[in-house]
Amino acid sequence: VNIVIDDDSLSEIGIWPWKRTRYADIFEFVEKYGHSKVIIFDSIISSRGDSNDDAEFYERVSKLKNFVAGIDFGKEMQRDAFKTPGANLNKFSLKINNNRPKSLINGAKYYRLPSILPEYAQNVNSIGSVTIYPDSDGVIRKIEPVINYFDKYYPSLALASYIIVNKPESIEILNDKIRLKLKNNLTEIPLSSDIASNSYIKWYKPYDRYNLSSHKSYSAWKIIKAYEQVQNNEKPLINPAEFENKIVVVGATAAALNDIKTTPMGANYPGVEVQSTFIDNLFNNNFIKQAPLAVNIIITIIFVCSVLIIINILSPLYSAITVLLFMFAYFYLTLYVYSNNYIINIMTPYVFTLLFLIGGYASRFFIETRKKEKIKHIMGKYVSKYVVNHIINNFDEVKPGGKKKEITVLFADIRGFTRISELLDPNEVTMLLNEYFAEMVPIIEKHKGILNKFMGDALLAVFGEPIIDDNHPKNAVLCAMSMIEKITELKEKWRREGKPKIDIGIGINTGVAFIGNVGTDQRLEYTVIGDTVNVASRIEAQNRLFNTKLLISASTYDKIKDMVDVIRISSVEIKGREQHIDIYEIMNLIENSSQVL
Repeated sequence: VNIVIDDDSLSEIGIWPWKRTRYADIFEFVEKYGHSKVIIFDSIISSRGDSNDDAEFYERVSKLKNFVAGIDFGKEMQRDAFKTPGANLNKFSLKINNNRPKSLINGAKYYRLPSILPEYAQNVNSIGSVTIYPDSDGVIRKIEPVINYFDKYYPSLALASYIIVNKPESIEILNDKIRLKLKNNLTEIPLSSDIASNSYIKWYKPYDRYNLSSHKSYSAWKIIKAYEQVQNNEKPLINPAEFENKIVVVGATAAALNDIKTTPMGANYPGVEVQSTFIDNLFNNNFIKQAPLAVNIIITIIFVCSVLIIINILSPLYSAITVLLFMFAYFYLTLYVYSNNYIINIMTPYVFTLLFLIGGYASRFFIETRKKEKIKHIMGKYVSKYVVNHIINNFDEVKPGGKKKEITVLFADIRGFTRISELLDPNEVTMLLNEYFAEMVPIIEKHKGILNKFMGDALLAVFGEPIIDDNHPKNAVLCAMSMIEKITELKEKWRREGKPKIDIGIGINTGVAFIGNVGTDQRLEYTVIGDTVNVASRIEAQNRLFNTKLLISASTYDKIKDMVDVIRISSVEIKGREQHIDIYEIMNLIENSSQVL
């Protein structure tokens, strides 16, 4: 139970500081009349007050059998840190066998002179450290059961009270625990994995709904009043039997006395209650145990491996949802484990999960990007790279269907290829065609056209779609003329190599045609269909009749008449059409019309 110097006590007894004999009244009441088991003073007396009052206080305290005085240690190095302390504390030091590594022992040392008056230290039978350091976020979660001060060991308030009651035969500090050997059994205080010899505090539910404290509390002024009443043989305000066989912690909760802490239980948690809670942990062997490092590593590895598997087998959306659910499930697992007094690491698996999640998605993105580029490269060998890009950028449109649009179609064919095929073996024919097409395709692409398909020794190129180009008739004609120039170069090269002479005929027509995906849901081809295509093919065939190389339709000529000199060849009948069409042979370009538009 707690006896607290609260706001009501300050109001009833008077302004702070009180005469120290007031404390003695409290201590005597709970020990002499209440027969308490231990009295713990969660406060330090480091300055002198009225000499007569102090002398009486020391005398009365010296008669208390099971009293533990609070003392504060610090790790801050002082100029006189290595001098002999003012108060001789040797009689309070514990005989402890510390088996921790030297680095941990040195890291847990305290150096600041303890804040306790020599006169006070001489008159008490036991001391206990009140020192508590919060974590880096300012929250108190741990407490040190043993203080290492210049290689001598001193107990905390909790351990000091435990020693008074249970009188352990030996105390040993191990890597992960403090072992107290009693006459008939052992008590082990688990230690956290940090450099200090800290133990996690097991918090309890509040005693009632009106405050955060987990233990019953009595206002100090009522205890002082009850002491005076007992001294005067009056009925006390509080029955001393309330403290029989109890561990009594005396401390301050008044806001003005500044002993309010931040804990997982709340931001305004009484400091005296932190001490009471850990005392309760110790006497009931009710500790929070931290999972070993190996367990946390295994959990993290399992967590990360599970996340990587999820990422690899599920789509990004479903994998993200699954990982999120997985993290929620793990969070509730840690709560369940904690409710059974065990701590497993929650942040490390989460951090590694997020890192691997980001890394996994990044890796997957780069792999998919490389794969996509590889597919584009390979598909570009079968279909125009522009068609491939169009498909990739318009996945939702990859289905049978298309649109009508005005385009220009270029149809090119090798003259007398059947005869050439008879002169050469199939391998030579293939090599000749490959070389021919390898030169033609870049020219088509340079002029903003796409190769729609190879048809044996012929090729079909489309201008104006899917590469949007308002000048597609002009670029188609420029492309055709560049192709004829390149054939002239190839003919000279093949002549030197002893290969057959090759000539080509080209037909160009402009008009509206259907362009898009033709086929089924399982097999599609991006192509161009319509009379415009048929006319281009028929015009190309007229080259044999008129011994020409490049013929265009009237519809194309109307679009480019300002850039070419032509000869009207004839008005010819095209198979499949009732009306004759005019065809023109391009003689040359008008000056400044040769650049790609």
